Amino acid sequence: MARIFRSIRLVSVAVVLAAGCGPRSASHVEIAPPPLPPSSQEQVQPEEASAEGPAASGAESVRAAPLVPHAIRTLRTQGNVRQVPDADADVIATLPAGTPVALLALSGGWYRVRTDSLGGWIWAALLNLTDEDQWDAAMSFAAPRFVHTGLFRVVRRNGPALEIVLDDAWAGMSEAEKQRTALDTGTAWQRAADQMGLDPRPPIRFLSADDVEMARWDDGQGAHLLR
Repeated sequence: MARIFRSIRLVSVAVVLAAGCGPRSASHVEIAPPPLPPSSQEQVQPEEASAEGPAASGAESVRAAPLVPHAIRTLRTQGNVRQVPDADADVIATLPAGTPVALLALSGGWYRVRTDSLGGWIWAALLNLTDEDQWDAAMSFAAPRFVHTGLFRVVRRNGPALEIVLDDAWAGMSEAEKQRTALDTGTAWQRAADQMGLDPRPPIRFLSADDVEMARWDDGQGAHLLR
């Protein structure tokens, strides 16, 4: 049976959340090892979590990916719209619960939004999101925190699980190295799922290029090597 995948493209620790030029749809993007060149897209920093969202750490940059068409969502609680996607950034406005906003782009768990009178960045967890939105936001937040991205060809959603297609280098790794890779990735994904309200936390399946499951991470059970 055909499977529909939602994918993101990781470039080292930089990430671009895959988005089409028409309605949001399934996509499949491979990971490219070299960093992307500068562009007109706004560059922002990955951040450490706070009550509203992450605060900038001054590390590698994350590129915002446009969302087309612009979905309309409402705030589930009062929330700040900030100048850049950073919990310490200047507040442009504080919007009351129920305010509708258009989602323009996504970066590191922050949505770039627009109202009739202003635009800026808002932490994804402050919005009433669909299940698909929550997954997008969680994957966007987790991607720059995956420390073993050199091993990851593709990161995608498949039904209730996150799937990671591994590079051939996996075969030459020791059991301890494989265990650490699965555990580190699971820890980053657990944090992202908690930030974006994915409950239960989706499992991770680590797959070979020919779709054989090599390892698994499950919430509460940890990492398990299969091959």
